[in-house]
Amino acid sequence: MKQRKRTRSIHRYITILCLITVICISGGGLLGQMCADNEMHPFRDYEVNDALDLKNQLMELAQLDERAQEILAHCDEYPQELLQLFVKDPDTIDFVYDYPKLKGRTSKDEFIPIHEGEVPLFLQWDQRWGYERYGDTIIALGGCAPAALAMAAAGLRKDGSIQPSLVARFADENGFYVNGVGSNWELIEAGAEHFGISATPLSLNKNSVFHALANGDIIICSMAPGDFTSSGHFIVLCALQDGKIEIRDPNSKKRSAQLWEYERLATQISNLWVCSL
Repeated sequence: MKQRKRTRSIHRYITILCLITVICISGGGLLGQMCADNEMHPFRDYEVNDALDLKNQLMELAQLDERAQEILAHCDEYPQELLQLFVKDPDTIDFVYDYPKLKGRTSKDEFIPIHEGEVPLFLQWDQRWGYERYGDTIIALGGCAPAALAMAAAGLRKDGSIQPSLVARFADENGFYVNGVGSNWELIEAGAEHFGISATPLSLNKNSVFHALANGDIIICSMAPGDFTSSGHFIVLCALQDGKIEIRDPNSKKRSAQLWEYERLATQISNLWVCSL
């Protein structure tokens, strides 16, 4: 009897192993998806080593992906700021890799559907608009303010035609970009009015911020050096969840996926505007 049970257990074990093998080979199911995810995200476990110079950081990334090898081999074809963007956030690899052949490309402004209650994440380095010129730079590197304003306006109006490229052109044409400096704060209020919403300066205190977000408004923040930037940056606060703040950072998928304590954000906010219809 014991022998029969042991035999059954062995057969069951072999059957399970066979099923797992078939799933992994076929790429189906959860395990197959996990295998595929690991192949699609070669930088999943990569950690930025700030102790290394730019060239050595690129060499580390080149060991993980063939596209990074190509970037390293032709690094003289890329602006230094773009290479720095890549080593800080390898999610940008597709954008950076295609830069030599797509630089200067103007956005086609394809309509993006916006669902009820959604505040879209518009990344500066999205290939749909990131290569387009903005002042003396490109949207991918200097377009955080247009991207933030586009997210606020598109989300509030549920209008997917309002995109970073459209706002960047408005800013350029109306003198809201200062070469060598970046977007002028005046863009937020003037641009909001132009794109059919209002943007009003907001006091930096927890009650004001939480009240605005609970009311369904969106807050645009100009950020000082800290978690989001080493110089200056714009992000969007868009909702409350479990007492924390949901954000849209136009320069990072990872930071946008985190929930943030008000206190952590408040120490880094230089100015903020509440946006509403």
